[in-house]
Amino acid sequence: MPLFGVHRMLNNSTRNLLARTLASVTLAATSMTLHAAPQAMMRSNPRVSEIRLEVNLYSVAATTVGGLSTGRVAAFRMQNVEVAMPVMLRSTWCDTDFDKVAVRSWIDGGEIKLDAAQVFKRNADSAEGVFAFNMHTERNGFAELRVQATYLVQRWDVTVDEGAAAAVTWPRTWPAGTSRFLAKEPGIDPTNTDIMQCAESASPGGSRAVTPFYAAKNAVIAILTRWKAMVGGSGDRNADRSLRGISFSSGAFGLSVGRGSQLELAAACVAAVRSVQIPARIVYGLSVDGKNGASSVINFRFICEFYLPTIGWVPFDPLEMRSQGAASRAGRGSIKGFANVSDLSDVLPLGLQITPVGYEKADRFAIWGWRGVSAANVDSENATTRIRLETTSRGNGKTKSMPVPMIDPVP
Repeated sequence: MPLFGVHRMLNNSTRNLLARTLASVTLAATSMTLHAAPQAMMRSNPRVSEIRLEVNLYSVAATTVGGLSTGRVAAFRMQNVEVAMPVMLRSTWCDTDFDKVAVRSWIDGGEIKLDAAQVFKRNADSAEGVFAFNMHTERNGFAELRVQATYLVQRWDVTVDEGAAAAVTWPRTWPAGTSRFLAKEPGIDPTNTDIMQCAESASPGGSRAVTPFYAAKNAVIAILTRWKAMVGGSGDRNADRSLRGISFSSGAFGLSVGRGSQLELAAACVAAVRSVQIPARIVYGLSVDGKNGASSVINFRFICEFYLPTIGWVPFDPLEMRSQGAASRAGRGSIKGFANVSDLSDVLPLGLQITPVGYEKADRFAIWGWRGVSAANVDSENATTRIRLETTSRGNGKTKSMPVPMIDPVP
């Protein structure tokens, strides 16, 4: 499969931008042998999938004929709205291929033609981008809006040599582009006193008495030790069981009370790793449970990562670690879910924050976002949203094994 080609529907300026962007991705990957031990973190068993990602705004009071809304209730009283679905050019385990990208959109069953070259937008200096659909209707509202992007990804299993990772020492400075993953952001507070004390005291002698790998691992285990209960699943659902938004605790949550949702646990763990001055982040994604088809169920998945010099972004899954009894296994033994994560290649990575830059959450935090909308424009009793994902296998990748790229793509 030719990675990082550009579909003929893209215009020249976008084609050149993507070519420069994605050439830097390839160069970063192939130059690994010059800068890193190639066996420290490896990709293998590549699988190619066609991704169809869709966001749907609709009225629960509307009727449908043949799957299309008849628009009985215009629950969204606006003429213009921009909906943004995130996409990642590359992650530790996934690359996006822009050789065949297509976008479609509809308002009340009528298709709105948009140019894919105008819809795709890449965030500067990062691996993040969005499909931004600027939607307009001449009417005073609508009962249903759908936006859809179809593209290819290649996903790998990732294997980490934990001995090599544990031997990496503290750098004098962290690489450019990682500083944002040391800072405070909504929901992730590395300056919280309780989290700082918990993380720093997790390593005998303090975090600097051990290598960054162990400092991060010990900090995460310390959070898990105090996290006594999980609250809810990963996502909230509509009456038809479609995925509406990310689950949050309705009552008190966090380290101080020892409980919370899957995302709240991931955020606490990332905050703890950041508090000991190691870049860390949440990769927000989706996974499909079951076979292709109507019986499939999609869920949010929150994969955490921390950065190690000469190796790259090392994944961990606090939920899997918790299921393996990590809270009672402090020490230097291997724990499944830290560095080596099960079913990582089943996850479609979408973004590095809960809402795309420049956009707001809709009725729920759900990875995608919108703008140009006020509460007065939405009939909250009848309006709802959902996110959908379909994946179709397109076979195996040609490159059977390769080192994980160390850095996010930059211009």
